[in-house]
Amino acid sequence: MKITEQKEIESIEFAARVNIASDLDTFLRAIATEPSVRSLRQRSLTDPSMIDSLFKVMRHLIDSDFDPKYENPMDAALSTYGWIIASGRPDLEGLVGDLVGSLRNSWWANQLGNHYRTAHD
Repeated sequence: MKITEQKEIESIEFAARVNIASDLDTFLRAIATEPSVRSLRQRSLTDPSMIDSLFKVMRHLIDSDFDPKYENPMDAALSTYGWIIASGRPDLEGLVGDLVGSLRNSWWANQLGNHYRTAHD
């Protein structure tokens, strides 16, 4: 993953742009239009090592400290990484669902996790 993509996806500005969505489908359409997401997703489809890199970043974000009185600032980023993985590797949707669903104080990660987990029940 390029550092510029990671910085963009994990930025407050990115979260502000995609958090205007009112439901999961709208959120997913919003992230899919972001240039950094399109670029990263395209490379993840052709380079299998990108999936491992994305999982490592996701685990790091899940373990990151934040003020529990507020929304997790990595909610949009973690959800985006999870969607990138699952959109190219549907066989990993259950694993992605469990991972993103474990993010505390999240909205989109929780929604995405429920979506992927119920699709495989």
